[in-house]
Amino acid sequence: MALIGDFDPQSILTLLKLIDKNVILVPLTDDTKAQHDYFFEFALVDVVVKDNVVTRLKHNHKHEFIETLREQNHAGLVLFSTGTTG
Repeated sequence: MALIGDFDPQSILTLLKLIDKNVILVPLTDDTKAQHDYFFEFALVDVVVKDNVVTRLKHNHKHEFIETLREQNHAGLVLFSTGTTG
């Protein structure tokens, strides 16, 4: 699941609630909107939450590690980095 938000109280509260529900989460901001499709594809996102609106995506891919987390009902966090330290 991708959560598109910012560093505001509502987004942080939603992030914590989703982690508590053992969701595999990809936190994103609007600043990376041009790359969202790439992130969705490579993180195997099937649900996007933005401004409390839920959108479902379809894909036919699986990843062994993500499937293991799902089978074990564990939360997960997928982070993308620009490779910079600034």
